[in-house]
Amino acid sequence: AEFFGGIMLVVGFWTRLATIAIACVMIAATTMHYRVGDPWIKISLPVSLLFVMIGLLVAGGGSFSVDRYIHRKDQ
Repeated sequence: AEFFGGIMLVVGFWTRLATIAIACVMIAATTMHYRVGDPWIKISLPVSLLFVMIGLLVAGGGSFSVDRYIHRKDQ
């Protein structure tokens, strides 16, 4: 999910699906670090990336994404 999801985000293809996949990975990473008892410095990166993914999920790919190009071509 991280590799292909990252490529999908860079290209802007299925942006919301990619953000959901990466957000699930970040939830798992945060949970794993929390259960092990790692300090906040190790937990903060997956938490921040989770919030970035939530923002991208809400905002979408933007005007330069492949999703937007495909959507406009269908109309």
